[in-house]
Amino acid sequence: MMMMMMFCCGVAAAAVCVFTVVWRRAEGRDDGRGGGASGVLWTTALLAAALCYIVSPAVSGVVVLCCVLMKICVRKRRGDLRTRGAVLITGCDSGFGHTLALQLSHMGVTVFAGVLDMKGGGAQRLRARASEKLQVLQLDVTDSVQVETARQYVCAQVGRTGLWGLVNNAGILPCPADAELLPLSDYRRCMDVNFLSAVHMCQVFLPMLRRSRGRIVNVSSLAAEVPMPLFAAYGASKAALSAFSTMMRLETSQWNVNVSLIQPSGFRTSE
Repeated sequence: MMMMMMFCCGVAAAAVCVFTVVWRRAEGRDDGRGGGASGVLWTTALLAAALCYIVSPAVSGVVVLCCVLMKICVRKRRGDLRTRGAVLITGCDSGFGHTLALQLSHMGVTVFAGVLDMKGGGAQRLRARASEKLQVLQLDVTDSVQVETARQYVCAQVGRTGLWGLVNNAGILPCPADAELLPLSDYRRCMDVNFLSAVHMCQVFLPMLRRSRGRIVNVSSLAAEVPMPLFAAYGASKAALSAFSTMMRLETSQWNVNVSLIQPSGFRTSE
């Protein structure tokens, strides 16, 4: 009798596994090539089959059910970008920030695009999109008054829903020079824009991100990991941002707020 119950438990778990794969593929969320849910769940099924012989059908059933439930929870958390809320991006005058603002708004995401110069070409091109999903904000990330003004505006727009994403993209690259010769003012300016401003933005907008269980994306650089001559100030500021992102990821995980770090290589991002 006990063996029969254990066998039924294993069969039920396998049925749930198959149903979840079919369900996700029917919704178009899995291409079936092994990299999505089906790949994970079929791997789980093989593991369960092995446990069935090594331990017991009951243990294999429990393993499958736990993995399936975890995958369903991850799916619900990801959801559709358009239904998740709004995203604030800094440094949208040009480069990555400008392109991301256009791309996300095109996908139907509400975007607050922070620019340094509201009269500049980048801001004008964003406004020319004439999309209700794309709002251009004056935002010098080193100006605490402008940051607070942006916080109040975004808070009024998103309400109790909160902010779903913060992309700290704003940054500068000073004139390449030997570390010995580069003026100390350039070091301070680089740290202020590339590192301290991102810290400030995280502190100011984290309450809204926590409310929506959102995410922070910090744009660092490969220079943070690979020392390059003539880029001492830039590399140091980006290395500080990378370390800060790692610490923030550990601290915000308790609120289900994700922190991601992007380290691109060399791109021309300014006009």
